[in-house]
Amino acid sequence: MTGYTGQAPDTGIRRGEWVHRAPCRTKDPEIFFTTALVGEARSICRTCPVLEECHAWVMGVEAGLAEESRDGVVAGLTAAERAGLDPVAQSRRARTQETAAARVQQKTDTKPAPLKLAPRKPRRDPRPVPKCGTTAAMRRHQRLGEPLCDACRDARNERSRAKRYARQDRLVKEAWGRGLTDEGICTETGLSKIVVRRARQRQNLPANEETRRAA
Repeated sequence: MTGYTGQAPDTGIRRGEWVHRAPCRTKDPEIFFTTALVGEARSICRTCPVLEECHAWVMGVEAGLAEESRDGVVAGLTAAERAGLDPVAQSRRARTQETAAARVQQKTDTKPAPLKLAPRKPRRDPRPVPKCGTTAAMRRHQRLGEPLCDACRDARNERSRAKRYARQDRLVKEAWGRGLTDEGICTETGLSKIVVRRARQRQNLPANEETRRAA
């Protein structure tokens, strides 16, 4: 008997038991998503006993993604560094830059046809270049195939942080509404105790009875 069941093997990329041995589970998540704290995040990753597993997991999950679609420090690498190690992402970025350069060259080489109409109306002022740190500026960087500046990268991280907080708040509030303690919320949602406590505090939710008694 070979034990063959006729089912396809499960080859999906997911975090295994190793994630529970990662020291970042007990650290403040903001350390890994704040530009000014990159050095501290790297130092935590350097002492991690499951650094290789974390690196293999994140490179598989983010395979092919552009730098702008990555976030935070994972396995001791920033979003830009992980994108630089991904050959698919680098190939796509090179094609984007080539396309942008070709468009600029095409505009330069194309001569406008002479107009045989009424006198032109006064031209409007050209559209001002958007200020860095805004969504419009980040999209302009992407359109031109440019790396994000620090202001645009910080703004992107802030938006990512807001989305992450919204998801955490929703999960914690739903579990809290069913009377679960902080420990129970951690078990159900997979969030750390620090994240659960801060999500409650942001929403002014008191700890449930068993949590207060344990405290």
